[in-house]
Amino acid sequence: MKPILFKIGSASVSAYPFMLSLAFIIGALIAIGICKKQNISIYKIFGLIISIQISAFLGSRLLFVINNYSQFETNLLEVFSLSPGGFAFTGGLFLSIFAAIIYIKSTNLPFWKISDCVVPSLAVGIFLTKIGCFLGGCCYGIETSSFLGVQFPVDSLAAQKFGI
Repeated sequence: MKPILFKIGSASVSAYPFMLSLAFIIGALIAIGICKKQNISIYKIFGLIISIQISAFLGSRLLFVINNYSQFETNLLEVFSLSPGGFAFTGGLFLSIFAAIIYIKSTNLPFWKISDCVVPSLAVGIFLTKIGCFLGGCCYGIETSSFLGVQFPVDSLAAQKFGI
């Protein structure tokens, strides 16, 4: 676990946002490369990528807020603050799929060809963001006595969950 990857001056670079950004960039490049080979308009793909990224961000934040409403009910403006963090993958996934379908239909893009272009990006994105989650200490699984297990620091979320 390494929640802070590195520091530049007084600024810290956190693992999860860094890996999420990396996932978006690499995913976009993969989708663009595949779509180029399929002779699909790059301008339409850029629009699709932007709509997916915005809807993924909004959907993941919205589901987190819904699932943790008690954390925000005393100060609703905290919903818009990213300092406490908090995103839920499934909210981003479902809203971005919905937004992508609307975008694909409205721009008359071939649905199955676009799906073939985007799905490898989704796989890479999930892989990279889950590494970010692990480094951040929020996706820790269950306690194990296996030699493959990982020992989390005492102040991590996993250690707090299991009372270590």
